[in-house]
Amino acid sequence: MSDGQTDALSLPTQEWQQPWMPSADVFGKAEPMPAAAPVPLETPMSTQPAKEESNKVPVVQEMEPPITPACASGLKLPCLLIEYCDRCRWQHRATWVQTELLLTFSEKEYLKGTSSKASGGGYLASTMLLPCATPETSGRFRVWVAMSSQSDTGSDIHLLWDRKKQGGFPELAELKRLLRDYIAPSQSLGHSEKQK
Repeated sequence: MSDGQTDALSLPTQEWQQPWMPSADVFGKAEPMPAAAPVPLETPMSTQPAKEESNKVPVVQEMEPPITPACASGLKLPCLLIEYCDRCRWQHRATWVQTELLLTFSEKEYLKGTSSKASGGGYLASTMLLPCATPETSGRFRVWVAMSSQSDTGSDIHLLWDRKKQGGFPELAELKRLLRDYIAPSQSLGHSEKQK
């Protein structure tokens, strides 16, 4: 080796044991890394006794609609309401379901008089997407329909689908049948109604 050059293997042991940065930084200086805090090998166990799990069956409460019947009476009815978990990124799914149901139950065809008499003439007058972002609403995907009520409450709100209760997202054909049963029971859904 020439003068001024050293081989990496010939460095003193003392330098190899110091925590140096592996290479020079952008300014050409190598700075020592800060010393790490000592980590205990064992962490002490909790001295509190473990809580016993109760075997109580949870009380199933009736699901509250996302809006009150009095509030729904101010909407154009029938109104489709879709609650979805925004944290789960289900907005696209909710808008797709909304679009498909609006196309199937179109007010335009009803008003033009081009819907067939056999179809029953049901339509959706409005829709509402309701994003949920709180921890208690995580994983939520519910589809509701608000209908005109014969009572003084203003409107009736019916749950069509709950992802958690029914174990998954609805098939669109099934959701169309469920909605049709509320807004136009005699309406034919064409190919969507055919069973495989």
